[in-house]
Amino acid sequence: MNSVKLEKGSMKTQSSSSTSLLRKLLIVLTTGFPDQKFLGAFYIPFLVEITPERFRKSLALNLLSISPHYFGQFRAAEQTSSRSAFLEAEHQRMSLSRQQLIDTKVKPHLTSESTVIDHGCGPGYLANAVSSYCRQVIAIDISDGVIACAKAINAKPNIIYMTETGNTLSKLESSSIDLIYSFAVMLHVKDEVCRTILEEFSRLLKPQGKVVCEFLVADASAEELVEKANSILGKVKSKYTLRVVGRPLKRIEQFIRDAGLKLLTLSENEPEEKNGYYTFLLTRE
Repeated sequence: MNSVKLEKGSMKTQSSSSTSLLRKLLIVLTTGFPDQKFLGAFYIPFLVEITPERFRKSLALNLLSISPHYFGQFRAAEQTSSRSAFLEAEHQRMSLSRQQLIDTKVKPHLTSESTVIDHGCGPGYLANAVSSYCRQVIAIDISDGVIACAKAINAKPNIIYMTETGNTLSKLESSSIDLIYSFAVMLHVKDEVCRTILEEFSRLLKPQGKVVCEFLVADASAEELVEKANSILGKVKSKYTLRVVGRPLKRIEQFIRDAGLKLLTLSENEPEEKNGYYTFLLTRE
C-alpha cells in the first residue's frame, strides 16, 4: 500500500516538474526584447489576428497565463479546475479587481470629458474599467503581444491601444492630457527609464492635470539591484522573470521634482499588508 502511495506521489511530482519546465520554455519562446517584454515575441500579434474571432478571447487568455505579469501568481487554482474554467475565473477576477482599483484611485480625478493615458496598460483591464468614466483612453504598453490580447478581450470604442516603441509618448501633444495613471510599471524599470517616463508625464499634462502612479518604496534602489544582476545568470533572470525593484522615498521624491512635478498625496495601497506599495498623486509644478 505504501509503495503504491509513493509511486503516485512520484508520478505527481514528475508531472508537476514537467509542467513547470513547459511553462518556463513558453516564457522564453514568447518573450521579446528588451528585458521584461513579456508576450513581446514578433509572431504573437499575427497569431491573434489570424485566429477566428470566436476563438480569439480563449487564445488571448491562454497567452496571458504564460506571462508572470498576469495570471501566473494564481496558478494554484488551476489544479482544482479545468483549464477553461480557470482562465475564465482569472478573467473575471482581473476585471473585478481592476474595476475596484479604478473606482478608488482614479475615478475621483475624472470627468466625462477627460482624456486619459493608461501607461503600462497590459491586457487592458484598467483601460476597460476607466473607459466608462471618460471621453477617451490612450492605452500604451511595450509589448505588441499583450496589446493584441488587450484588443481581443478589452476592446471599447473610446480606447486606443498603442505599442510603446521608445518615442510613443513623445509623439503625443504637450499639455493635452487630463489624467495619466500608471500601475505596476515604475517598480519594473530602471532609474533612468523611470526619470524619462516622469518627464514625459509632466510634458503631456494639462496645467491642472493629474498623475496617479504606483511605486514600491523600499530601502534598496533599482540601480543597486540591477548592478547585482550583472552576472550571466542575473541577466537571464532579469529578462525572463518578473523584476520587482523598490526605491527609497527620498529618491522617488527627487525624481518627481526633477521632472517638474509635485507630490499632492501619498497613500499606502494595502495598509494591512505593509508591503511598501504606494500610490502617488502628482500634478505639474
